[in-house]
Amino acid sequence: AQSEREGVHVVVVGLGSVGQSILVHLARVGHYRSGKKPKVTVVDRSVGDRWREAREAYPALERWLQVEKEETRFEAVGPQQIQKWLTDERPVTVAYVCTKDEIVNLRIARMLLEGIKAQPRQDLAGAAKVLALDPAGGCVLADFAAHGGHEGRFQLFSLVRGSEGFLSEMDDT
Repeated sequence: AQSEREGVHVVVVGLGSVGQSILVHLARVGHYRSGKKPKVTVVDRSVGDRWREAREAYPALERWLQVEKEETRFEAVGPQQIQKWLTDERPVTVAYVCTKDEIVNLRIARMLLEGIKAQPRQDLAGAAKVLALDPAGGCVLADFAAHGGHEGRFQLFSLVRGSEGFLSEMDDT
């Protein structure tokens, strides 16, 4: 059981262009001491179609990643699903919440952080991190990042450049 826990488990919520880029990056750099493929749980309302697109663009993904697909609406992600990820045989190492909806990102990130904090094993609670996409024009996530009391487990990332950020071209939901 302990050897399973040594593997990496990444959750990616939103499998549009940002989520797919995260998968490609993980496949390229995700070689770990355990020798196990990184496990990735991908969550999207159209996960089958989006996974097919990703595989067509990057056929080697399946060779380098162990992917579990969960088809669900972002609004339907709840505490039970979060708990399942956190108590998996490979508990979540890092979660990327990358939809274009700032409020959805905040809601899911907060549930993840609350679940991490509630984990009885300190080694699991201390290890996991949550990263959320900060869509253009938002301010709620930035406020949460600055004042959310998340004990360093939360980080924002933004893909906006100049006045024509490429988020408008993305197909993430």
